Amino acid sequence: MEFTEVVRHRHMVRTFTGEPVSAESLDRILHNAVRGPSAGFSQGQAFLVLTDPEDLKRFWAVAGVAAAESVAFGVPDDHEPIGAVATGHDAEPAPRDLRSRRRAKPDVIHYGRW
Repeated sequence: MEFTEVVRHRHMVRTFTGEPVSAESLDRILHNAVRGPSAGFSQGQAFLVLTDPEDLKRFWAVAGVAAAESVAFGVPDDHEPIGAVATGHDAEPAPRDLRSRRRAKPDVIHYGRW
């Protein structure tokens, strides 16, 4: 599938089934994530994988709180969590058609000079 098609057909999933994501799927996702490009080959990202339901509840309870809370999840002291990616099996009935709400290109693309 072409990248343009992937982008056009992706959608945000906000509701997941209770079915766990297989270890094989997690490994494949993480393998691809660590191979993503980084500026100057800095490889400045790290990933914390939480699969235990209790850990997930605790995580969402402190999400957005000072980074000191992240130590409880095994995040090294020299790392600062900046985002979260939820992965699971889609439980939504159908993707919503939000095309009419998409901002126009002139509203989000700006060309400038240095």
